[in-house]
Amino acid sequence: AYFPRSAFEKLQDKAFAQQASERGQGISKRFNKLQDNIEELVDDLDAQSQKWFASEPAYKWALAVVSSRALTFRGKRYLAPIADMFNYSPHPDTRKAASGEFFLTHHVLVTSPGDGGDGDGDGAGAG
Repeated sequence: AYFPRSAFEKLQDKAFAQQASERGQGISKRFNKLQDNIEELVDDLDAQSQKWFASEPAYKWALAVVSSRALTFRGKRYLAPIADMFNYSPHPDTRKAASGEFFLTHHVLVTSPGDGGDGDGDGAGAG
């Protein structure tokens, strides 16, 4: 999603290359939609900083940083500061990926007011 189109040619899986290309196009579209708001946020910075922070590469970098730190449970992404500090070694038993169910068995997931969730973390509300 963050690579030039020429990089997709080197991938040996055409379906994956197409998916990555489409994701990159979607990210560019979101940036274009948000660009005015981003420029307004950085309005108090010096000109050089404004140019960088209101750029598409900066948006993609920030998105990558947030995405790489997010944990996904039941299809919804959460930022959990400090959680990655506990991810220092693999689990001793091999287990199948299960959308974070192992984590949810041992932890309580609390959602923020107004996110549409009912506290169970699926974002679907009561039910």
